[in-house]
Amino acid sequence: MSRNYLLEIGTEELPTDSLDLIEGAFGSALQEKLRGARVRFSRLSLYTTPRRVAVFIEGLAPKQDSEIVEWVGPSWERAFDAAGKPTEALAGFLRAKNLKETDITKKETPRGNYAVARRTVPGKRLEQVLPELVSAALRELAFPKTMRWDRHRTSFPRPIRWILSLLDRNVLAFSVGDVKAGRVTYGHRFMAPAKRSVPKADLKAYRAVLKKAHVLLDLAERKALIQKQFAAKTRSVPDAELVHVTAQLTEEPFVVTGAFSADFLSLPQEILATTLKKNQKIFTVGDARGKLKPQFAAVMNGKRENLPRIIKDYRDVLEARLRDARFFYQEDTRERLEQKVDRLKDIVFLGKLGNMREKVERMVHLAGAFSQAAGLAPQDAEDLRRAAFLSKADLLTQMVYEFPELQGVMGREYARASGEREPVAAAVAEHYLPRNLQQSYQSLFKEQSRLGSLLAILEKIDTLVGAFGIGLEPTGSQDPYALRRAGGGIVKIIRAFKHRFDLLDLIRESVRLYGGRLAKDETAVTRGLEAFFKERIAHELGVPAGSVEDPILKAVLKTSWSEIGGVIFRFEVLKHVHDKDPGSFEKARKVVERTHNILKAAGKSAEAVRQELLIEPSERHLYELIGEKSADLRHLADEEKFDTLTQLYGKLFYDPLHEFFDKVLVNVEDATVRENRRALMRAVNRLYVDRVADLALVPQAN
Repeated sequence: MSRNYLLEIGTEELPTDSLDLIEGAFGSALQEKLRGARVRFSRLSLYTTPRRVAVFIEGLAPKQDSEIVEWVGPSWERAFDAAGKPTEALAGFLRAKNLKETDITKKETPRGNYAVARRTVPGKRLEQVLPELVSAALRELAFPKTMRWDRHRTSFPRPIRWILSLLDRNVLAFSVGDVKAGRVTYGHRFMAPAKRSVPKADLKAYRAVLKKAHVLLDLAERKALIQKQFAAKTRSVPDAELVHVTAQLTEEPFVVTGAFSADFLSLPQEILATTLKKNQKIFTVGDARGKLKPQFAAVMNGKRENLPRIIKDYRDVLEARLRDARFFYQEDTRERLEQKVDRLKDIVFLGKLGNMREKVERMVHLAGAFSQAAGLAPQDAEDLRRAAFLSKADLLTQMVYEFPELQGVMGREYARASGEREPVAAAVAEHYLPRNLQQSYQSLFKEQSRLGSLLAILEKIDTLVGAFGIGLEPTGSQDPYALRRAGGGIVKIIRAFKHRFDLLDLIRESVRLYGGRLAKDETAVTRGLEAFFKERIAHELGVPAGSVEDPILKAVLKTSWSEIGGVIFRFEVLKHVHDKDPGSFEKARKVVERTHNILKAAGKSAEAVRQELLIEPSERHLYELIGEKSADLRHLADEEKFDTLTQLYGKLFYDPLHEFFDKVLVNVEDATVRENRRALMRAVNRLYVDRVADLALVPQAN
């Protein structure tokens, strides 16, 4: 019969970042432990509240699956003598493994025949293996910050106070530090603090026990309750991120609403929202058009008595914070934003790379060089340079010092207050986008202006060139300067806006602007960034190594990588042809592959085809096809009709090339003729590979 297991780790209130990590890692880690230990189960569910981590496992097998263990001994020749009797080598092997001679069989391996023994090891009972699996999964969780609180030096984000561990109706005993497992849980800290017994590992009954004790176990249920109460009390939609955070901070959410002085509405909306959200975890309330009202909503951990006093306390605290914010804003706007730029020299940029004032200067010069490549009109080019000049000035403001997450946003607001053009002000805020690499390129396009996207690219390129130039490129899981996010952001922006420019030109200009600060030369920096951006392109397109699409992307990147907008377009077209017209794709692939194989074996050879050396009809036919159709293929490439180009290329050359290889020997003894035929193969190959993709990297479909 299958069994059920219920685990609850009770703690002091856990921080939200620890809860995020547990929700993402603990359940999957425990599942891997069970599978690795050959313990079958049907389902594992994970739940968290501020004071507990709960796991319910259904359909557990009563014991591990049996395991066949194989031991490989000496070679068969060394195991038995000429008379067929065991040698000392075999006897030693048997003693070491506690085996008998009758356990030995012959096994054929690539290295020859060996003496082996196999034994079926029966699985242990669930009670014997499950405690260690749970303990190991807990021990192996890695948190940025932990606490130690008992004589065992137990480590966890917050002290563990109780453990509920039930296998069906029985306590499954194990300990974490001084805390021993039992069948007791605790309810809401203030509203139902008494301990409560749980009779058996039954999720429905367990949730009912907690609900009576003012604890809603399911995070999704708590979030839904906050959204429902918020909508009913404010007639608006709450901030989704803050809903998640407040649901993690409460076990029985209860929304209260109040009002604050309308005088604070003179502050920019982002200041109001961030001040309330960051420090007090309080929601702003907007009207149907999104304009803020002098109202707030807060999520309490359970409904309490004397709500008017509680609401007044909320209002007093948030108004004190808003007065601080208003003071910061007034002080920051006493001078124009441009007047702060020179003081950026006091902020260090990546240690060896100077200061932020120098970074701004490089960005301004880079904007000037980039404007022509981006096809900007004169006013847009001037706006880009101006936005680059002002982009980091808000780092010197009191508001950003207090709320670092407002960098860029405050730059926009202070630029507006200083009378800057709106495109400039908007670009200053938008150059920090995308916020993360999970944001879709479609939503980024809606959120960012074209000017802001170009400024974001310039800023990120300057950072990447500087970091790679002094050896700070990311390694493994280590990326302390968020360079992968910067590189991925560039790729995502280019994808969103369909920008078409050569990134190499921007990289080389950026290297030049650094002067002698970089430890590496242009070639080394470019080589490192090429590999880096190829990986970032694959990540953005969702093409993992080993996938069907992986060789197609590699084929596209082999032709060219630095015009990223073109790379993405060519990849998407070729993937479509590969999926929807596999016949045409395979013909083109085969032509590229066969010509590539000849050229790979040949090494360097003549470039030009000499018509007078073409002897055989099939090679003359190929040469004539190139002359007649190369202009058509180049025209299709110029118009980026790569699907039509792929179909036409395969149609034109597949059969003639097949006939050529049937009737013509390329590697003849006559060196002049041999080199000419190789040049012919190169001409056929380059018609496609130079403009589209090196399909020789794509394996034939099964």
